[in-house]
Amino acid sequence: MSQQREVNDALTGVSMERYWQEAMQTVTRLQQTQMDGLREAARLCAVCLARGGVIHTYGTGHSRAFAMELAGRAGGWSL
Repeated sequence: MSQQREVNDALTGVSMERYWQEAMQTVTRLQQTQMDGLREAARLCAVCLARGGVIHTYGTGHSRAFAMELAGRAGGWSL
């Protein structure tokens, strides 16, 4: 184990491996339980955009990062 990794693990109490394990378990659970809802949401967004509609996004604090991913970035939905 590298010295920097030991320091990071000691400071956070969580290893990088544990973090990724938990994150991947969460993503897998979402994939297994929420795909129908995600597909429907994607379909509704596509229909809205195809009809010339606008999708408004917002967030407060760190949650606004999602809204910023949809518009205002290269490759975003800014049409």
